[in-house]
Amino acid sequence: MTENKRNETPLQRDNEKKEKPQRDPSMNRYTVLDCMSKKDTGKSITITLINGRTEAGILKEIGMFDIKIELPNKRDLIIFKHALITVSFS
Repeated sequence: MTENKRNETPLQRDNEKKEKPQRDPSMNRYTVLDCMSKKDTGKSITITLINGRTEAGILKEIGMFDIKIELPNKRDLIIFKHALITVSFS
């Protein structure tokens, strides 16, 4: 056992001494956006933005960072996911 300790480099010994960082339990939460998928396209959706504005329409596309909804006046609205507070399907 002592033979192995002598053959280790200082970098290997330092790595053994370091403790692994603890994961924050709040990082395990899922949001509604994580649960949305392609099968939800075509559903009626109501969203609230961080500035307080509320929009309702039909979900057209879900991207990695944004969603696209069709408003009642037939215009498309692209919204970044980080700007959303609430999402509800109706």
